[in-house]
Amino acid sequence: MDLNSPESQWHYRTAFLPRAPRDVVWWLSASHGITSEVVFDDALDAGTLVYSPMNAAVDNKRRAYRDGFDARRGGYVKSPRIQNAAASQRRWELPRFGRLAGARVEPVAAGGVAGKGLWLDGGAGRLDYTIPAQPRAEEMAAATWTTTLAIDPRGNGGRSRLLTFPDGTWVDLAGSRLAFGGGGGAETSVGLTGAQVPAPRRWSHLGFVSTPGFTDVLVDGFRAGTVQGSYLRPGAGVLTVGARPSGADGGAASFRGWLDELRVASGERDLETLCNWAGGTLRGLEEAERPGDFAAAGAYPAESHDEVSARLATTGRRTYERYRCERERAAIDGANACLDAIHRFSGTPDKCVGPALRFPEGPLYSDQPRPDSRANGNCLSCHLEGHPTPTLRRAGPLRSGDPGTALSDDSRRQPRQAPMRLHGFIPRELLDLSDDVVAPLDGLLLDPLLYPSLGSPPVPPSDD
Repeated sequence: MDLNSPESQWHYRTAFLPRAPRDVVWWLSASHGITSEVVFDDALDAGTLVYSPMNAAVDNKRRAYRDGFDARRGGYVKSPRIQNAAASQRRWELPRFGRLAGARVEPVAAGGVAGKGLWLDGGAGRLDYTIPAQPRAEEMAAATWTTTLAIDPRGNGGRSRLLTFPDGTWVDLAGSRLAFGGGGGAETSVGLTGAQVPAPRRWSHLGFVSTPGFTDVLVDGFRAGTVQGSYLRPGAGVLTVGARPSGADGGAASFRGWLDELRVASGERDLETLCNWAGGTLRGLEEAERPGDFAAAGAYPAESHDEVSARLATTGRRTYERYRCERERAAIDGANACLDAIHRFSGTPDKCVGPALRFPEGPLYSDQPRPDSRANGNCLSCHLEGHPTPTLRRAGPLRSGDPGTALSDDSRRQPRQAPMRLHGFIPRELLDLSDDVVAPLDGLLLDPLLYPSLGSPPVPPSDD
């Protein structure tokens, strides 16, 4: 099968902008017409310990696809392994893979949020990741940790185990509650209401942000509650998905249903990133415009909405009474759906608040220097001091543009950004121009055609 990757080279065309709400998105196209967006953010993120979109692991030494199939024996008789797609080892020692027991990598069925998912039958099925001892064990113990998991439960509504961490803490799906326990503490829980309650044949995205002292619970990319105590914190040992480890406390049964997109990552994450991990982007709501969504958002604590408003207020942006993590493209919105708007270079509606939260130093203007992003936490998840790859270092790629140098003259490009110049004959349809053009010898600058301007050139530093 032929695979072709145009990377991000066509982002000067609105129709070719990525649909996934992430930064580093490439297209992989097969010769028989199937095109998929492949997201690399989690692979590049230095804080990611585990990221599994539930594909089988690949053994590069043996050139083997570890789905458990043995061609000589004619069946799925080997122990299958799930890929850990986290790739950066700049901070943590990573589990090499997840080991499946009592389950298989589906050979035909997809079943996942996008592509493969993992089916567990509520019996012996389980997925184990062995986390190695860490040279930075103290740093790991003190860090903020976020765990996310997409579930489509198919059980009888009883209590089932979702995750058990090496520290002995666990989380169960217990009807309309998410129950936490282990580690010597008393059981506690967060109650869910309405559409927050995971239901069969519908993907629910659960997130757990664990800091020393408390754990935030997110449902579908938005904070639904908080429990006292630090649960689901990684360390050396085994992380188990979908089953209660032998000898572990709690009376939960094994999980029955589909699982996908397991992620365990360290570091403080902005509110938009947490929503992005659920496949959405944050949107401000007005009761008159979207009364149904406005009412549904009321199921989340007022403090969660206030937190978004407080972050927006620090950047001088418009605030709203309520917000939601928009995970679908509503037909009634047309071109103003926030999932379609967040990748635009200009004209993003105010209600689409995600870009302001992830890039508060923005927006970009074609006739002004690029702002300084060395304090942007989202950028710093991949850009590190002393990184061996120059484009992933902190100082050069993230510093502000030179005074007097406009964005359009700055050769540094963000992953979603269009190339700096186009060359040769340019058909008018390519850039929505009034006529065909022939680019100058040094190329046609694209940023003035894509980004807004302030109408005045940047002022170079004075010689005085």
